[in-house]
Amino acid sequence: MKLWLTLLIALIFASVLVFAAKRSFTPTEAVSPDHAAMHFNLGKYQRLSGQPQKALESLQRALANQPQSFGIQAELGNTHLRLGDKANAAKHYEAALALQPDHAESHCGLASLLLGENKPTEACQHYREALKAEPDELSALNNLAWVLSTTPDESLRDGKSAIPHAERAADLTQRQQPFILMTLAAAYAAAGRFADAIPTAESALSLAEASSNASLANTLQAQLAAYRAGNALK
Repeated sequence: MKLWLTLLIALIFASVLVFAAKRSFTPTEAVSPDHAAMHFNLGKYQRLSGQPQKALESLQRALANQPQSFGIQAELGNTHLRLGDKANAAKHYEAALALQPDHAESHCGLASLLLGENKPTEACQHYREALKAEPDELSALNNLAWVLSTTPDESLRDGKSAIPHAERAADLTQRQQPFILMTLAAAYAAAGRFADAIPTAESALSLAEASSNASLANTLQAQLAAYRAGNALK
């Protein structure tokens, strides 16, 4: 698998872990069998708590009682993705978009699946649709910027267009997330702005080392060496 795609998949899963909005839930196992909202909330809580199989059961109950809910469809997509069932994840994201075409979360979910199939052009289309609906959708900002900065497809590669997305993602996270800064550094490098790429990557490296993320630190060290040599990532 090409380096850019391997790193992007890592970025996607990191964003799920770091940026998933863990809203306040008051879960209870003893919920009414016909109460879709309670089953939905319980299912989402279970997924975020690392219980995807239980989440699937709760969400299926919710969907049985409210089959036209794009939110339930999208959460089923997230849960199937967490379980590694890509076919069913895609089915539920597509069902959510059929009900709500501007649902950013479902566009991002489909984009991640398309990237796993090495279809970056189609993935970028979904990230752009997500950003039309929610301009500050963090995973869409970050992952779109990464693809535009690192894809080997010269017809898609566009560092200058990536920079505003990457800068906005960095601003939204107060420049305190190393994965986000890694993307911003890659965007600067792709646009030939190595004087900006190098200190940005250095900041990302410092954050990775501070959080004892040795794997990310090693990756950033290699990227820094490339930028210092005047090379962008591909």
